[in-house]
Amino acid sequence: MASSRIVRGCCITAASFFVCCGILSPLNSYGRLFTGIQDSLNTTAVQTGWIGSIPWAACYITSPIALIVENFIGYRQTAVIGATVSTICYLLSSYMKSFVGLFFTLGVINGFAIGLFLHSALCVQFKYFSSSGRTRAAGVTGLGCGFGAVLLSVFYEKIIPTHGWRFALRISSLIAGVLAIPASFVVKPNDDHIGPDTEIGVNEGENKTLQSPEDDMDTEYKLEEVTSEVEQSEDDHSMVKHWVEMFSTARSWGVLILILFPAMGWAVFWTSPVSYFESVSVPEEDILLYVTITTNCDLAGRMVLIFAAGFLPISDSNLLLASNLVMVAVSLTFAFLPCKSVFILSSIFIGVGRGWYNILPYKAGVDLLRLEDSSHGLSLVMIGLGAGFAVGTLPIGAIFDATGSYKYGFVLTAALFLFGGIIQIFVQAPVCLRRPKGTSRRGQSFKRIDRDEATDV
Repeated sequence: MASSRIVRGCCITAASFFVCCGILSPLNSYGRLFTGIQDSLNTTAVQTGWIGSIPWAACYITSPIALIVENFIGYRQTAVIGATVSTICYLLSSYMKSFVGLFFTLGVINGFAIGLFLHSALCVQFKYFSSSGRTRAAGVTGLGCGFGAVLLSVFYEKIIPTHGWRFALRISSLIAGVLAIPASFVVKPNDDHIGPDTEIGVNEGENKTLQSPEDDMDTEYKLEEVTSEVEQSEDDHSMVKHWVEMFSTARSWGVLILILFPAMGWAVFWTSPVSYFESVSVPEEDILLYVTITTNCDLAGRMVLIFAAGFLPISDSNLLLASNLVMVAVSLTFAFLPCKSVFILSSIFIGVGRGWYNILPYKAGVDLLRLEDSSHGLSLVMIGLGAGFAVGTLPIGAIFDATGSYKYGFVLTAALFLFGGIIQIFVQAPVCLRRPKGTSRRGQSFKRIDRDEATDV
């Protein structure tokens, strides 16, 4: 039972790898499309940066909608719709001749579709794994994005100068169709593996029993208890009441803020560095070197995090905090030091940090929230990520359009990372933002769990 459950979880994770390789890689390589789109559509830095960041924003903000869609039609159907619509959006985007058209096709609709898939995939994976297993599962899923970006960035460097960004998007759509759509059909939980609770899975605190095949009687008792509690919860709690209860705690708001502000900073480093290098007259060959280093370090960072999960002497939340503090230094370096003097080192930090930020917020956010129902924790984290990516490029783009320099924009970016890190320190403090005791069993999906209750698969 336990081995087949793990095998099924690994198959779903592998399928998610290929889907992300197809539909997320073009967004991770948007820096190479930036200047071509700006010149072709005659857009400002704010507009061009927003086209690149709004897909991430829409991807994450749609998580509450994804929850509703999943409950209505199921995880597999939601994942297939997301992968298919995203593939079509890349094709349609290549024919857009205005900022508005590209904003909606490559940005809003594409991001919404990716969000449907990503939320479904992570929710299903989190039903099969716990503790460090979740970090590896989310890491392998994100690894598809990094692996695809490495290959796609090389392709973009060769094809964009001769054929343009429109042709590059059409090829990206073809790749997404071949990789993503077939693999998305695998994203479906097996009730025989995770028990009758198809909405929130087996409680992590009780997962120890299910992982011990010798305790069959205990297992049946636990499954019956979970089933009865879920049925009661479905009768007594509406979706709105779930969210109201979650947002009634200071810890939930703290986690939302600590995700939001660094996401605003990462929105800048996802879309604007190539434009920044061109503004300070960095040679084209050095810009290509930056793209190569960051994409390869992105991939390497994801791989290290995947294979080291569970063995590092530091938790995922502390890794997220350390990453934010490092990006404070990188942002100030971009603002005050000549980029050539620390060019390679900064590129390495940005690449590794970008790879980690595709993985760490999900697991760290769920851990900090300590909710039994991980799907609601994932939704809250994705809302914070979405809001950050939605507005993150606007202030720095406005500063550049007004002054012709990114200097003060990167100072603002450093402040965002620093503020997010400070909030995280308060959230992690043992006496701060602790949820009051007395949560009823009927509100079980919001009952806090201790970290040592979660077991690894």
